Amino acid sequence: MKLFLLFGILILNLNQLFAQYTIIPDANFEQALIDLGYDTGTPDGVVPTVNINSITSLDLSSKSISDLTGIEDFSALTYLECDHNQLTSLNVSQNTQLDRLHCYYNQLSSLDISQNTALTWLSCYQNQLTSLDVTQNGDLMYLDCSSNNLSNLNVNQNAALFNLNCSGNEIINLDLTHNTGLMTLNCYDNQLTILDVSYNTDLDHLTCGMNQIDSLNVSQNLTLTGLFCQSNSLKYLNVKNGNNNNFYGYSQWHFDATNNPELTCIEVDDEVWSETYWSDLIDPTACFRNDCTNGCNSSNIVVVKSSKVVVYPNPTSNTVTISFDENHSFRAATLRNNLGQITESQKISPYSQFVMEINGPSGIYLLELTTTSGVNEQIKIIKE
Repeated sequence: MKLFLLFGILILNLNQLFAQYTIIPDANFEQALIDLGYDTGTPDGVVPTVNINSITSLDLSSKSISDLTGIEDFSALTYLECDHNQLTSLNVSQNTQLDRLHCYYNQLSSLDISQNTALTWLSCYQNQLTSLDVTQNGDLMYLDCSSNNLSNLNVNQNAALFNLNCSGNEIINLDLTHNTGLMTLNCYDNQLTILDVSYNTDLDHLTCGMNQIDSLNVSQNLTLTGLFCQSNSLKYLNVKNGNNNNFYGYSQWHFDATNNPELTCIEVDDEVWSETYWSDLIDPTACFRNDCTNGCNSSNIVVVKSSKVVVYPNPTSNTVTISFDENHSFRAATLRNNLGQITESQKISPYSQFVMEINGPSGIYLLELTTTSGVNEQIKIIKE
């Protein structure tokens, strides 16, 4: 009987002893804690729990960690940075006070944040996630889940979201009707066919290129100053939001609608202004109009590509006059239809202007002016 009691006391003391320590199986994890002053000596697989249970911020980035077992005892943690490691799993279900989580550049195939209801910032890009449930994270304001393997993303419960980057996934549908405070959206390189941003009236930047979107209207996004919708299947594009001249930053225009071969008319604030500043940012087969009701017909634009070249009349019924300043170095002129086929070609004499006849049906043509070193000017011409 006494032996039994002694054995029971020993077990109880051992449990109490181990209860004072947190098991840390990954030596690199423990070494990082030693380097931060939360443990001493060399890695031995445990760390005093009292040393970690009141820590609120922890940076473990780029420490070659493959296992974060033990993170559950960091019960006061509000900020965790564990990016650029070798993690294949991450359990933060016990870290219920977590406000910011940075776990990008790992090998995570799943991430359960259903218990982290205080989370406002999540960066989990460059992993191998096939699903991500953020429906329990109502306070989430920033989400970057780009470069994963997501086919679905439900952000209907994230009304506080102001920045969303879900680019480089396989998302088919993206419902943003509940994210009225969204300011930045990057959904580049997915499988979207529809994108409705009419509810996102605070949207400032939209990057939605490399999808299959066939219609896009940002006329209700009055604060929008950046739109990148290249490489889609656009047939309709309305950018008439009253703010086109502010689509500029970092010494370049924040607009790109190229590689949309079926897009012919783009509705804008001012067609002359857009033709002057954005003509290189659309396909040669497209035009700008204040109103696209009649497509690319009925315009009085005279395209001036540089101080050296003027083309008129444009649109035209048959012929155009191309004039230069006296210092031009053009040697040849080539006219292509909207299929890229050459319909007219001629050499340019030393004179200051020449007339070119447009032999072909009504539509958009591309005039290429070349010097001895190659194509120097490209000018769109509309034949009515």
